[in-house]
Amino acid sequence: MRNKKDKSSFNFYVVSFARRYRYFLFIAFVIFCLVLLLPSPGTPLTAPNNSDAVKSLLDNIKPLEEKSDSNAAQADARRRKNNVEEVKENPAVVKKVAPEPENKPKLGKDLDSNLATIFLGMPSLGDTACNETIASAYKQAKNPNRIFFGLYQQSGPSDVNTECIDFDCQGPNPPLACQHLDQIVINRTTLAGAMGPVFARHMADSLYKEDRDYVMILDSHTVFREEWDNFLIDLWKSTSNEYAIVTHYPWGAEDLERRVRCFKDTQCTERWSYHVCGSYFEGVNHMMRNANGCHIKNVIKPVLTPFFAAGFAFARSHLRDNVPWDPYQKYVFWGEEFSFGSRAWTYGYDFYSPHEDIVGHWYGGGPKRRSPFVSHPNSHKIRDGGEKRIMKLWGILPPEWEDKADKRELDKYGLGTKRRLDEFWKFAGIDPQKKTITVFPNERWQKGGLEYVPYNEA
Repeated sequence: MRNKKDKSSFNFYVVSFARRYRYFLFIAFVIFCLVLLLPSPGTPLTAPNNSDAVKSLLDNIKPLEEKSDSNAAQADARRRKNNVEEVKENPAVVKKVAPEPENKPKLGKDLDSNLATIFLGMPSLGDTACNETIASAYKQAKNPNRIFFGLYQQSGPSDVNTECIDFDCQGPNPPLACQHLDQIVINRTTLAGAMGPVFARHMADSLYKEDRDYVMILDSHTVFREEWDNFLIDLWKSTSNEYAIVTHYPWGAEDLERRVRCFKDTQCTERWSYHVCGSYFEGVNHMMRNANGCHIKNVIKPVLTPFFAAGFAFARSHLRDNVPWDPYQKYVFWGEEFSFGSRAWTYGYDFYSPHEDIVGHWYGGGPKRRSPFVSHPNSHKIRDGGEKRIMKLWGILPPEWEDKADKRELDKYGLGTKRRLDEFWKFAGIDPQKKTITVFPNERWQKGGLEYVPYNEA
């Protein structure tokens, strides 16, 4: 029989053991309880309605979930307070977003028109309509959550009301854009960073950091029709062409709503669409540009044309990977569209002029903005080098001008290999050597435009 001292020593060791290994014992106890509560293998994981233990566990978890939701709401409020992401002189990395699902469709025809995302690359040069353009895009979209902007804002000290993010978000009727400020990335610069439309489009496009399904190239003085996003995606899909670019010169913004109503009314007699039907040569370097606008009735589908328009263009996002904007065409205006268009066409892209209005464009009588012809020291010489760079691209640069052309990274910003350049000139009815052009008849556009030219799949 143990004496009192042995019993006391035993109790001492038990208590010491329990204190030393109390965490381990607690975990073991919890595991033991869970084993008793959990069903046997093969039994559905549903808690019995009369299980007080499980109910207690769920009741304990609920406050943690509420606390997590509260933290998420506070974090979201902090992001809203910061408004939009901004870079000063050079583009920066954009916010991270949830990764796309692994089974994301690769072809545009398989994308959901209600959910497919759109990146809008938009430069602005002293433009008082810039904030109206952004407000209109979100207000008129069927799904504003999928609209993302990259803005290259160029402003001078004398410019007034040219801030692109200028919304009264604290007022009684804030615009819908206030709810989507975290979908806008802006790079603000002075006029020192204003080096022509091609360079500006390059800078706006450089703000594209996360994968989007479509890209839109547009000017900062644009207004949108109601549910433009779904309408435009469906119109793009109607071409049955993964490499389609929906592009044209939009009609005046002041007439957009009236024209949209007219196209919905079968009795309306003004159901004509506006297209580019020709071109001509401009300047000392004979740069080609779009011209010969034509008003055509009874056009029932997008028209296949040879004309790319930089003020409005919509395509799959692989366009920007294959045909990036050339930053060495600084101060170039004439030649901007045919340079990009010839490159895109030789990469297999095709240009479709829409048969209905999608957006409206403010022209000379609209809100005030700066001229695209920016003058800086040596800007004339730099522009001349950019235009001769285009002539080099097209193989028509005279040998005596070789040293005047900007030839940096020509391979990166060069032609594609799916179609030949001479095929493009034939398709467009242009002879750049003889300086001759073709004005296509309205009847050709009424029938759907030009005959499709297959490209080399290799």
